[in-house]
Amino acid sequence: MDEISARQEVKISKLEKRLEEHKGFIWLLGEMIKVADNVTSFTEMIQVIIDMLMGITGVNNCYLWLEHDGITKAYLKSTQWGNEFLELDEASIHKNIKDIKETYLCKPEEICFSTIKGIHVPGSRLIIPLRDFNQDIIIGGIVLEHSQKHFFTATNTLFFETLATVIASHAKNSRVFERVSEESGTDPLTGVYNRRHLNTMLEKLIREYGHLTVGVFDSDNFKLVNDILGHIKGDEVLQTLAAAAKTFINTYNGYVVRYGGDEFVMLIPKPLKEAIEILESFQKMVPQLPEIKEINIPITITIGVCAYPEIIQDKNALVKVADYALLRGKTEGKNCIKIASKVDFESI
Repeated sequence: MDEISARQEVKISKLEKRLEEHKGFIWLLGEMIKVADNVTSFTEMIQVIIDMLMGITGVNNCYLWLEHDGITKAYLKSTQWGNEFLELDEASIHKNIKDIKETYLCKPEEICFSTIKGIHVPGSRLIIPLRDFNQDIIIGGIVLEHSQKHFFTATNTLFFETLATVIASHAKNSRVFERVSEESGTDPLTGVYNRRHLNTMLEKLIREYGHLTVGVFDSDNFKLVNDILGHIKGDEVLQTLAAAAKTFINTYNGYVVRYGGDEFVMLIPKPLKEAIEILESFQKMVPQLPEIKEINIPITITIGVCAYPEIIQDKNALVKVADYALLRGKTEGKNCIKIASKVDFESI
């Protein structure tokens, strides 16, 4: 092969590589838009986007922060920390980065500090503000880092800028959706009552029945679903559990409330002895749900239980005590029902 042919082959190879890169970016952008349109929880949306972003582009660290109602929240995923999705406070973001107002590709000699304390100083860093174009204000930013120098190119920088526009738009819309859902008392993902509505339902049932059993449960091995099958499947599992609990408890005039994450509260207007039988039946039913069986991951539930007035007379402490009983159950073996005891009262 002569020298000219060799150079042409190198050029063709580079063009083919660039074409594949463009195709990958277009696919990723389309997938992220679809995900953002179908995930109603703001934090879950951010988590899915960061997961996809790191998985496809190969960056080592991804930081994203947003300002909302005067509060700044930061989100991080790093290969150095086992790809765990973390929520951080405003102080976690380095001031020199937070003050950037335009897209900025750092020069190698400028990268002399870590964005987040405890993370290695990277070889490449790209900073992109998130902008609300309607009000022409910056509402946050995204930082991408790679251990390799000169990782970011003009091509992928343009892609990341486009992605930042999508993130900013959907972040604003999902915040509005969550605010409307909170005002209606309904959790946007699962359709059951949200935490804000918990005290109202608790007071209502005690007033009407004079007794109330609270069961706080979460799903054992739920993290495996997210890690192995992805967060969209994880959301489907949460929706399945919530729907099953709601249908089951409606028979007994009870209510289900999403307490946070994969944790739910079941309010059962029955004395403790009767309610335990109900909770045992529900616990046995969960692994047999068709949607649970098909994922081939052993999903069971652990339940912490407290009852008014048999166990405690302070109705405001009912859920807290049941939650501590749940934590005790998780540490003592999972897939069990723990009735509140003295050790749980002492934890309040």
